[in-house]
Amino acid sequence: MAKVPEKVLFAFNELKKNERLHIVLKKINEKYYIYVQSTAREKGTHKVRTISKYFGRITEEGAVLRKQTNEDIELENAKSLIEARGGKVLLPQASEEAQKPFVESETDAKILKMLSMNARMEQKEMAKRIGLKIGALRNKINDLEKCYGIRYTTEINTSKLGYRSHFVFVKFEDEKPSRDALKLAIEGEGRVQFAALTTGAYDLIIYLLAESDVEISDTISRIRANTLINSYPSDWYATPLYEVYGFIPLREEFFEILKEKIWHRAKVKSNIRTDVLFHREYVLLKELNANSTESFSTVDKNYQLGKGGARYAYLALKERGVLKRTTITYSKPPIKSNAILILNIFIRKDFDTTRSHLMHFTIEDKHSFINKLSFASDIKVPNGVLYIFPIVKDGDLINVEEELKKKVTGIKLTSIIITDPLVGELGNRKFDTAHSTQYDHLIAYYKEELSQSKETYE
Repeated sequence: MAKVPEKVLFAFNELKKNERLHIVLKKINEKYYIYVQSTAREKGTHKVRTISKYFGRITEEGAVLRKQTNEDIELENAKSLIEARGGKVLLPQASEEAQKPFVESETDAKILKMLSMNARMEQKEMAKRIGLKIGALRNKINDLEKCYGIRYTTEINTSKLGYRSHFVFVKFEDEKPSRDALKLAIEGEGRVQFAALTTGAYDLIIYLLAESDVEISDTISRIRANTLINSYPSDWYATPLYEVYGFIPLREEFFEILKEKIWHRAKVKSNIRTDVLFHREYVLLKELNANSTESFSTVDKNYQLGKGGARYAYLALKERGVLKRTTITYSKPPIKSNAILILNIFIRKDFDTTRSHLMHFTIEDKHSFINKLSFASDIKVPNGVLYIFPIVKDGDLINVEEELKKKVTGIKLTSIIITDPLVGELGNRKFDTAHSTQYDHLIAYYKEELSQSKETYE
Protein backbone atom coordinates (compact mmCIF):
# COMPACT_ATOMS: atom_id res chain seq x y z
CA MET A 1 0.00 0.00 0.00
CA ALA A 2 1.20 3.53 -0.83
CA LYS A 3 2.05 5.87 2.03
CA VAL A 4 -0.98 6.21 4.32
CA PRO A 5 -1.94 9.77 5.39
CA GLU A 6 -0.74 10.58 8.91
CA LYS A 7 -4.24 11.13 10.39
CA VAL A 8 -5.56 7.89 8.88
CA LEU A 9 -2.58 5.91 10.15
CA PHE A 10 -2.84 7.41 13.63
CA ALA A 11 -6.56 6.57 13.86
CA PHE A 12 -5.90 3.00 12.64
CA ASN A 13 -3.11 2.45 15.18
CA GLU A 14 -5.32 3.81 17.97
CA LEU A 15 -8.04 1.37 16.93
CA LYS A 16 -5.59 -1.52 16.96
CA LYS A 17 -4.57 -0.66 20.51
CA ASN A 18 -8.14 -0.43 21.78
CA GLU A 19 -9.81 -3.33 19.94
CA ARG A 20 -9.21 -7.00 20.79
CA LEU A 21 -9.47 -7.95 17.12
CA HIS A 22 -7.09 -8.52 14.23
CA ILE A 23 -7.79 -5.62 11.89
CA VAL A 24 -6.24 -4.63 8.57
CA LEU A 25 -6.37 -1.42 6.54
CA LYS A 26 -7.18 -1.48 2.83
CA LYS A 27 -7.16 1.37 0.30
CA ILE A 28 -10.00 1.10 -2.22
CA ASN A 29 -10.82 3.87 -4.71
CA GLU A 30 -8.73 6.40 -2.73
CA LYS A 31 -10.60 5.63 0.50
CA TYR A 32 -9.35 3.67 3.53
CA TYR A 33 -11.40 0.73 4.81
CA ILE A 34 -10.97 -1.45 7.91
CA TYR A 35 -11.55 -5.21 7.92
CA VAL A 36 -11.50 -7.70 10.77
CA GLN A 37 -9.67 -10.90 9.84
CA SER A 38 -9.88 -14.36 11.33
CA THR A 39 -8.97 -17.87 10.15
CA ALA A 40 -10.80 -21.19 9.98
CA ARG A 41 -10.12 -24.71 8.63
CA GLU A 42 -12.29 -25.93 5.78
CA LYS A 43 -14.23 -29.11 6.39
CA GLY A 44 -12.65 -32.11 4.71
CA THR A 45 -9.49 -30.47 3.33
CA HIS A 46 -8.56 -28.82 6.63
CA LYS A 47 -7.04 -25.96 4.65
CA VAL A 48 -6.77 -22.73 6.57
CA ARG A 49 -8.68 -19.87 5.01
CA THR A 50 -8.89 -16.22 5.94
CA ILE A 51 -12.25 -14.67 6.76
CA SER A 52 -12.59 -10.89 6.35
CA LYS A 53 -15.46 -8.90 7.80
CA TYR A 54 -16.08 -5.25 7.02
CA PHE A 55 -15.60 -3.08 10.12
CA GLY A 56 -15.87 0.46 8.75
CA ARG A 57 -13.71 3.15 7.20
CA ILE A 58 -11.42 6.02 8.22
CA THR A 59 -11.90 9.48 6.74
CA GLU A 60 -9.02 11.71 5.64
CA GLU A 61 -9.38 13.57 8.93
CA GLY A 62 -8.96 10.35 10.94
CA ALA A 63 -12.61 9.82 11.92
CA VAL A 64 -13.50 6.13 12.37
CA LEU A 65 -16.90 5.35 10.83
CA ARG A 66 -17.95 1.96 12.16
CA LYS A 67 -20.23 -0.32 10.21
CA GLN A 68 -21.09 -2.54 13.16
CA THR A 69 -20.64 -2.76 16.91
CA ASN A 70 -17.92 -4.97 18.38
CA GLU A 71 -20.58 -7.41 19.52
CA ASP A 72 -21.85 -7.79 15.95
CA ILE A 73 -18.32 -8.47 14.69
CA GLU A 74 -17.63 -11.10 17.36
CA LEU A 75 -20.96 -12.76 16.60
CA GLU A 76 -20.20 -12.85 12.88
CA ASN A 77 -16.71 -14.24 13.48
CA ALA A 78 -18.07 -16.97 15.74
CA LYS A 79 -20.74 -17.79 13.17
CA SER A 80 -18.12 -18.03 10.39
CA LEU A 81 -15.92 -20.36 12.43
CA ILE A 82 -18.82 -22.68 13.26
CA GLU A 83 -20.02 -22.81 9.65
CA ALA A 84 -16.47 -23.41 8.36
CA ARG A 85 -16.34 -26.55 10.54
CA GLY A 86 -19.61 -27.86 9.20
CA GLY A 87 -21.92 -26.50 11.84
CA LYS A 88 -25.06 -24.45 11.32
CA VAL A 89 -26.06 -21.33 13.21
CA LEU A 90 -29.71 -20.32 13.57
CA LEU A 91 -30.15 -16.86 15.00
CA PRO A 92 -33.50 -15.47 16.16
CA GLN A 93 -35.15 -13.53 13.37
CA ALA A 94 -36.04 -9.92 14.09
CA SER A 95 -39.73 -9.27 14.13
CA GLU A 96 -41.30 -7.57 11.12
CA GLU A 97 -41.91 -4.49 13.25
CA ALA A 98 -38.28 -4.30 14.35
CA GLN A 99 -37.06 -4.58 10.75
CA LYS A 100 -39.09 -1.58 9.62
CA PRO A 101 -37.28 1.79 9.52
CA PHE A 102 -38.29 4.23 12.23
CA VAL A 103 -40.98 6.44 10.67
CA GLU A 104 -43.56 8.56 12.45
CA SER A 105 -46.83 9.82 11.15
CA GLU A 106 -47.33 13.38 9.97
CA THR A 107 -49.26 13.97 13.19
CA ASP A 108 -46.28 12.87 15.31
CA ALA A 109 -44.00 15.25 13.39
CA LYS A 110 -46.41 18.16 13.99
CA ILE A 111 -46.59 17.41 17.71
CA LEU A 112 -42.80 17.21 18.02
CA LYS A 113 -42.42 20.52 16.18
CA MET A 114 -44.98 22.26 18.39
CA LEU A 115 -43.36 20.95 21.58
CA SER A 116 -39.95 22.04 20.27
CA MET A 117 -41.16 25.55 19.48
CA ASN A 118 -43.30 26.10 22.56
CA ALA A 119 -43.44 23.36 25.17
CA ARG A 120 -46.03 25.38 27.13
CA MET A 121 -48.54 25.61 24.28
CA GLU A 122 -51.98 24.74 25.63
CA GLN A 123 -52.96 21.22 24.62
CA LYS A 124 -56.42 22.45 23.68
CA GLU A 125 -54.85 24.77 21.08
CA MET A 126 -52.45 22.07 19.91
CA ALA A 127 -55.27 19.54 19.44
CA LYS A 128 -57.29 22.12 17.49
CA ARG A 129 -54.40 22.85 15.09
CA ILE A 130 -53.65 19.17 14.50
CA GLY A 131 -57.24 18.01 14.33
CA LEU A 132 -57.23 15.59 17.27
CA LYS A 133 -59.40 15.16 20.32
CA ILE A 134 -57.65 16.24 23.50
CA GLY A 135 -57.51 12.66 24.85
CA ALA A 136 -55.93 11.34 21.64
CA LEU A 137 -53.37 14.15 21.70
CA ARG A 138 -52.36 13.33 25.28
CA ASN A 139 -51.90 9.68 24.38
CA LYS A 140 -49.74 10.67 21.40
CA ILE A 141 -47.60 12.94 23.56
CA ASN A 142 -47.17 10.20 26.19
CA ASP A 143 -46.02 7.76 23.50
CA LEU A 144 -43.52 10.27 22.07
CA GLU A 145 -42.19 11.09 25.55
CA LYS A 146 -41.45 7.42 26.17
CA CYS A 147 -40.09 6.80 22.68
CA TYR A 148 -37.58 9.66 22.68
CA GLY A 149 -37.07 10.22 26.38
CA ILE A 150 -38.35 13.76 25.89
CA ARG A 151 -37.09 16.24 28.47
CA TYR A 152 -38.79 19.61 28.78
CA THR A 153 -36.27 22.44 29.05
CA THR A 154 -35.64 26.04 28.01
CA GLU A 155 -33.58 27.71 25.29
CA ILE A 156 -31.84 30.64 26.97
CA ASN A 157 -29.90 33.37 25.17
CA THR A 158 -26.91 33.53 27.52
CA SER A 159 -25.26 36.26 25.42
CA LYS A 160 -27.94 38.63 26.75
CA LEU A 161 -26.52 37.93 30.22
CA GLY A 162 -22.94 38.64 29.19
CA TYR A 163 -21.72 35.11 28.46
CA ARG A 164 -19.80 34.08 25.34
CA SER A 165 -19.81 30.49 24.15
CA HIS A 166 -16.63 28.62 23.18
CA PHE A 167 -15.56 25.24 21.92
CA VAL A 168 -12.37 23.68 23.24
CA PHE A 169 -10.72 21.00 21.08
CA VAL A 170 -8.22 18.63 22.69
CA LYS A 171 -5.74 16.24 21.10
CA PHE A 172 -3.70 13.86 23.27
CA GLU A 173 -0.23 13.01 21.99
CA ASP A 174 0.00 9.34 22.92
CA GLU A 175 -2.02 7.62 25.63
CA LYS A 176 -5.33 9.20 26.64
CA PRO A 177 -6.69 9.51 30.19
CA SER A 178 -9.52 7.15 31.07
CA ARG A 179 -13.11 8.17 30.51
CA ASP A 180 -13.74 8.32 34.26
CA ALA A 181 -10.69 10.52 34.84
CA LEU A 182 -11.78 13.02 32.19
CA LYS A 183 -15.35 13.07 33.47
CA LEU A 184 -14.21 13.76 37.04
CA ALA A 185 -11.86 16.50 35.87
CA ILE A 186 -14.60 18.28 33.88
CA GLU A 187 -17.99 17.74 35.53
CA GLY A 188 -17.36 20.06 38.48
CA GLU A 189 -16.86 23.06 36.18
CA GLY A 190 -20.19 24.90 36.05
CA ARG A 191 -19.15 26.84 32.94
CA VAL A 192 -18.87 23.58 30.98
CA GLN A 193 -22.24 22.67 29.43
CA PHE A 194 -21.17 19.75 27.25
CA ALA A 195 -18.08 17.55 26.89
CA ALA A 196 -17.52 14.32 24.97
CA LEU A 197 -14.89 11.90 23.75
CA THR A 198 -14.44 11.98 19.98
CA THR A 199 -12.59 10.37 17.11
CA GLY A 200 -11.08 12.15 14.14
CA ALA A 201 -9.11 15.37 14.30
CA TYR A 202 -9.55 15.61 18.11
CA ASP A 203 -9.97 13.28 21.09
CA LEU A 204 -12.09 15.50 23.33
CA ILE A 205 -14.42 18.47 22.82
CA ILE A 206 -15.75 20.87 25.46
CA TYR A 207 -18.47 23.51 25.10
CA LEU A 208 -18.31 26.21 27.77
CA LEU A 209 -19.70 29.64 28.67
CA ALA A 210 -17.57 32.48 30.03
CA GLU A 211 -17.73 36.24 30.43
CA SER A 212 -14.11 36.93 29.53
CA ASP A 213 -10.94 35.45 28.09
CA VAL A 214 -9.60 35.24 31.64
CA GLU A 215 -12.50 32.99 32.69
CA ILE A 216 -11.93 30.76 29.66
CA SER A 217 -8.22 30.48 30.41
CA ASP A 218 -8.83 29.82 34.12
CA THR A 219 -11.45 27.13 33.39
CA ILE A 220 -9.17 25.29 30.97
CA SER A 221 -6.23 25.62 33.36
CA ARG A 222 -8.21 24.10 36.24
CA ILE A 223 -9.28 21.14 34.10
CA ARG A 224 -5.74 20.53 32.79
CA ALA A 225 -4.24 20.87 36.30
CA ASN A 226 -6.45 18.10 37.68
CA THR A 227 -4.14 15.39 39.01
CA LEU A 228 -6.11 12.71 37.15
CA ILE A 229 -5.09 14.07 33.73
CA ASN A 230 -2.22 16.56 34.19
CA SER A 231 0.52 14.07 33.25
CA TYR A 232 -0.83 13.39 29.73
CA PRO A 233 0.80 15.39 26.89
CA SER A 234 -1.92 17.20 24.95
CA ASP A 235 -2.77 20.22 22.79
CA TRP A 236 -5.75 22.41 23.73
CA TYR A 237 -7.37 24.91 21.37
CA ALA A 238 -10.23 27.28 22.28
CA THR A 239 -12.34 29.16 19.74
CA PRO A 240 -15.21 31.60 20.37
CA LEU A 241 -18.55 30.79 18.79
CA TYR A 242 -21.19 33.03 17.26
CA GLU A 243 -24.25 30.83 17.60
CA VAL A 244 -26.69 31.09 14.71
CA TYR A 245 -28.84 27.95 14.96
CA GLY A 246 -29.92 25.43 17.58
CA PHE A 247 -28.86 25.22 21.21
CA ILE A 248 -26.96 23.18 23.77
CA PRO A 249 -28.99 22.73 26.99
CA LEU A 250 -27.65 24.33 30.16
CA ARG A 251 -26.56 22.12 33.03
CA GLU A 252 -27.97 22.59 36.52
CA GLU A 253 -24.44 23.44 37.72
CA PHE A 254 -24.42 26.58 35.55
CA PHE A 255 -27.12 28.15 37.71
CA GLU A 256 -24.73 28.31 40.65
CA ILE A 257 -22.59 30.61 38.51
CA LEU A 258 -25.65 32.48 37.25
CA LYS A 259 -26.43 33.46 40.85
CA GLU A 260 -23.76 36.14 40.44
CA LYS A 261 -26.15 37.89 38.03
CA ILE A 262 -28.92 38.40 40.60
CA TRP A 263 -29.44 42.10 41.19
CA HIS A 264 -29.20 43.39 44.74
CA ARG A 265 -30.42 46.83 45.73
CA ALA A 266 -27.48 49.16 46.28
CA LYS A 267 -27.34 51.80 48.99
CA VAL A 268 -26.51 54.40 46.35
CA LYS A 269 -29.12 54.64 43.61
CA SER A 270 -27.74 53.52 40.25
CA ASN A 271 -29.00 52.26 36.91
CA ILE A 272 -29.76 48.53 36.66
CA ARG A 273 -27.47 46.80 34.15
CA THR A 274 -29.10 44.96 31.23
CA ASP A 275 -27.17 41.73 31.96
CA VAL A 276 -28.50 41.23 35.49
CA LEU A 277 -31.49 39.21 36.70
CA PHE A 278 -34.09 39.94 39.33
CA HIS A 279 -34.45 37.16 41.89
CA ARG A 280 -37.82 36.09 40.46
CA GLU A 281 -36.30 35.92 36.95
CA TYR A 282 -33.39 33.80 38.16
CA VAL A 283 -35.53 31.25 39.98
CA LEU A 284 -37.94 31.03 37.04
CA LEU A 285 -35.12 30.37 34.56
CA LYS A 286 -33.73 27.69 36.87
CA GLU A 287 -37.10 25.97 37.27
CA LEU A 288 -38.00 26.14 33.56
CA ASN A 289 -34.57 24.85 32.59
CA ALA A 290 -35.26 21.77 34.73
CA ASN A 291 -38.86 21.47 33.50
CA SER A 292 -40.25 24.01 31.05
CA THR A 293 -43.85 22.92 31.73
CA GLU A 294 -43.69 23.79 35.45
CA SER A 295 -46.74 25.87 36.41
CA PHE A 296 -46.24 29.52 37.32
CA SER A 297 -48.39 29.11 40.42
CA THR A 298 -46.07 26.37 41.72
CA VAL A 299 -43.01 28.59 41.22
CA ASP A 300 -44.83 31.47 42.97
CA LYS A 301 -45.62 29.23 45.93
CA ASN A 302 -42.21 27.53 46.22
CA TYR A 303 -40.25 30.81 46.13
CA GLN A 304 -42.80 33.15 47.79
CA LEU A 305 -42.92 35.38 44.71
CA GLY A 306 -46.49 36.50 45.29
CA LYS A 307 -49.39 35.83 42.96
CA GLY A 308 -48.41 36.45 39.33
CA GLY A 309 -44.69 36.93 40.08
CA ALA A 310 -43.49 34.05 37.91
CA ARG A 311 -45.73 35.02 34.98
CA TYR A 312 -44.50 38.61 35.17
CA ALA A 313 -40.88 37.36 35.15
CA TYR A 314 -41.63 35.10 32.19
CA LEU A 315 -43.01 37.95 30.08
CA ALA A 316 -40.11 40.23 31.06
CA LEU A 317 -37.50 37.60 30.10
CA LYS A 318 -39.22 36.98 26.76
CA GLU A 319 -39.36 40.72 26.01
CA ARG A 320 -35.64 41.14 26.77
CA GLY A 321 -34.77 38.15 24.57
CA VAL A 322 -33.15 36.25 27.45
CA LEU A 323 -35.73 33.46 27.26
CA LYS A 324 -35.94 32.42 23.60
CA ARG A 325 -38.49 29.65 24.03
CA THR A 326 -39.61 26.76 26.19
CA THR A 327 -38.65 23.63 24.28
CA ILE A 328 -37.69 19.95 24.47
CA THR A 329 -34.66 17.75 23.92
CA TYR A 330 -34.48 14.00 23.27
CA SER A 331 -32.51 12.06 25.87
CA LYS A 332 -32.72 8.89 23.75
CA PRO A 333 -33.06 9.84 20.08
CA PRO A 334 -33.08 6.91 17.62
CA ILE A 335 -29.70 7.79 16.12
CA LYS A 336 -26.32 6.08 15.87
CA SER A 337 -24.21 9.02 17.06
CA ASN A 338 -23.58 12.71 16.59
CA ALA A 339 -20.96 14.30 14.37
CA ILE A 340 -19.21 17.66 14.13
CA LEU A 341 -18.18 19.24 10.83
CA ILE A 342 -15.89 22.24 10.73
CA LEU A 343 -16.00 24.22 7.48
CA ASN A 344 -12.75 26.13 7.18
CA ILE A 345 -13.12 29.06 4.76
CA PHE A 346 -10.16 28.49 2.44
CA ILE A 347 -10.96 30.87 -0.44
CA ARG A 348 -13.16 33.69 0.83
CA LYS A 349 -14.29 34.89 -2.60
CA ASP A 350 -15.54 31.42 -3.61
CA PHE A 351 -17.22 30.88 -0.24
CA ASP A 352 -19.11 34.18 -0.38
CA THR A 353 -20.56 33.37 -3.80
CA THR A 354 -22.14 30.15 -2.48
CA ARG A 355 -22.97 31.18 1.09
CA SER A 356 -26.71 31.21 0.41
CA HIS A 357 -26.44 27.50 -0.45
CA LEU A 358 -25.07 26.94 3.04
CA MET A 359 -28.14 28.64 4.54
CA HIS A 360 -30.44 26.44 2.47
CA PHE A 361 -28.46 23.42 3.69
CA THR A 362 -29.11 24.49 7.30
CA ILE A 363 -32.88 24.92 7.03
CA GLU A 364 -33.68 21.92 4.82
CA ASP A 365 -35.81 19.25 6.51
CA LYS A 366 -34.37 15.75 6.20
CA HIS A 367 -36.12 13.67 8.89
CA SER A 368 -39.67 13.80 10.20
CA PHE A 369 -38.69 13.30 13.85
CA ILE A 370 -35.42 15.24 14.28
CA ASN A 371 -33.67 18.23 12.74
CA LYS A 372 -30.98 17.70 10.14
CA LEU A 373 -28.73 19.88 12.33
CA SER A 374 -28.84 20.35 16.10
CA PHE A 375 -26.37 23.23 16.32
CA ALA A 376 -24.57 25.67 14.03
CA SER A 377 -22.26 28.59 14.69
CA ASP A 378 -19.67 30.79 13.05
CA ILE A 379 -16.21 30.24 14.54
CA LYS A 380 -13.00 32.26 14.64
CA VAL A 381 -10.35 29.52 14.68
CA PRO A 382 -10.34 28.25 12.04
CA ASN A 383 -12.37 31.01 10.38
CA GLY A 384 -15.51 29.28 9.22
CA VAL A 385 -18.61 27.42 10.37
CA LEU A 386 -19.19 24.59 12.86
CA TYR A 387 -22.08 22.14 12.55
CA ILE A 388 -23.30 19.45 14.95
CA PHE A 389 -25.75 16.92 13.51
CA PRO A 390 -27.20 13.47 14.26
CA ILE A 391 -26.08 10.41 12.32
CA VAL A 392 -29.31 8.50 11.83
CA LYS A 393 -28.00 5.77 9.55
CA ASP A 394 -24.70 4.50 8.14
CA GLY A 395 -23.28 6.79 5.53
CA ASP A 396 -24.88 10.00 6.83
CA LEU A 397 -21.55 11.71 7.54
CA ILE A 398 -20.17 10.88 4.11
CA ASN A 399 -23.39 12.06 2.46
CA VAL A 400 -23.35 15.36 4.35
CA GLU A 401 -19.70 15.94 3.44
CA GLU A 402 -20.37 15.27 -0.23
CA GLU A 403 -23.50 17.44 -0.19
CA LEU A 404 -21.56 20.38 1.26
CA LYS A 405 -18.70 19.99 -1.21
CA LYS A 406 -21.20 20.17 -4.07
CA LYS A 407 -23.12 23.16 -2.71
CA VAL A 408 -20.38 25.29 -1.16
CA THR A 409 -17.00 26.20 -2.68
CA GLY A 410 -13.84 27.61 -1.14
CA ILE A 411 -13.94 25.39 1.98
CA LYS A 412 -11.99 22.61 3.67
CA LEU A 413 -13.86 20.10 5.85
CA THR A 414 -12.79 18.57 9.15
CA SER A 415 -14.98 15.81 10.60
CA ILE A 416 -15.24 14.65 14.21
CA ILE A 417 -17.41 11.82 15.55
CA ILE A 418 -18.82 12.16 19.07
CA THR A 419 -18.34 8.70 20.56
CA ASP A 420 -19.02 9.10 24.28
CA PRO A 421 -20.69 12.09 26.00
CA LEU A 422 -19.10 12.82 29.38
CA VAL A 423 -20.97 15.88 30.65
CA GLY A 424 -24.26 17.47 29.56
CA GLU A 425 -26.29 16.73 26.45
CA LEU A 426 -26.94 18.01 22.94
CA GLY A 427 -30.18 19.69 21.94
CA ASN A 428 -31.83 17.17 19.63
CA ARG A 429 -35.41 18.17 18.75
CA LYS A 430 -37.68 19.17 15.80
CA PHE A 431 -37.21 22.94 15.49
CA ASP A 432 -39.24 24.85 12.89
CA THR A 433 -36.47 26.17 10.63
CA ALA A 434 -38.75 28.92 9.26
CA HIS A 435 -37.95 30.66 12.57
CA SER A 436 -34.18 30.50 12.03
CA THR A 437 -31.88 33.43 11.28
CA GLN A 438 -30.89 31.67 8.05
CA TYR A 439 -34.50 31.72 6.85
CA ASP A 440 -34.84 35.43 7.63
CA HIS A 441 -31.49 36.22 6.01
CA LEU A 442 -32.38 34.43 2.78
CA ILE A 443 -35.50 36.60 2.50
CA ALA A 444 -34.05 39.93 3.70
CA TYR A 445 -30.56 39.81 2.17
CA TYR A 446 -30.84 37.44 -0.79
CA LYS A 447 -34.44 38.47 -1.63
CA GLU A 448 -35.54 34.86 -2.03
CA GLU A 449 -39.14 33.70 -1.99
CA LEU A 450 -39.29 30.62 0.21
CA SER A 451 -42.15 28.14 0.04
CA GLN A 452 -41.90 27.25 3.74
CA SER A 453 -44.51 29.28 5.64
CA LYS A 454 -43.82 30.75 9.08
CA GLU A 455 -46.32 29.45 11.64
CA THR A 456 -46.79 31.09 15.03
CA TYR A 457 -46.50 29.04 18.23
CA GLU A 458 -47.52 31.47 20.99
